Amino acid sequence: MSIWNKFIKRTLFGDDTNDADADINATRRRDASNYAIVDVEVSLKDHKIHDIGAVRSNGAIYHGASTKELLEFIKDSDYICGHNIIHHDAKYLFPNGVAHRHLLVDTLYMSPLLFPKHPYHRLIKDDKIESDQINNPVNDSKQAKDLLLDEIAAWKSLPPDLLLSLNPKRLLELR
Repeated sequence: MSIWNKFIKRTLFGDDTNDADADINATRRRDASNYAIVDVEVSLKDHKIHDIGAVRSNGAIYHGASTKELLEFIKDSDYICGHNIIHHDAKYLFPNGVAHRHLLVDTLYMSPLLFPKHPYHRLIKDDKIESDQINNPVNDSKQAKDLLLDEIAAWKSLPPDLLLSLNPKRLLELR
């Protein structure tokens, strides 16, 4: 199942129907309101995690450098979200390539689709006055959460006929 379909079906609608092309986790019922936003700071020199920030949907915050502690913090979340989590953070958090029971939602990939007129799709880091300041992964997680909520609102505001056209299975049913 594509990332886009996971975002649409599971994150926005909480729909976990077991499609033939769905991943192994699809048989488990998920709660779209049960997520964690994660940001990982990795050193360019040693390619190791030096700082982690996470915000759960219930407002709880994690800030540290321990992958083990982070995984404990997010263990009950159904979705792990982040800005560029799929091609950056996940490879450091889940080096064996397995996110276990979590589904990943990447706000970076949804942003150009839902906000095509934006000139760029990086996170706006209001807390950084100068570009060479150290990143704060908790603040970045909060910014990614705000973006995710904006993306969900943008999705829900799309015209119904456009939403229908984005669902190829539904289009086939109409023929």
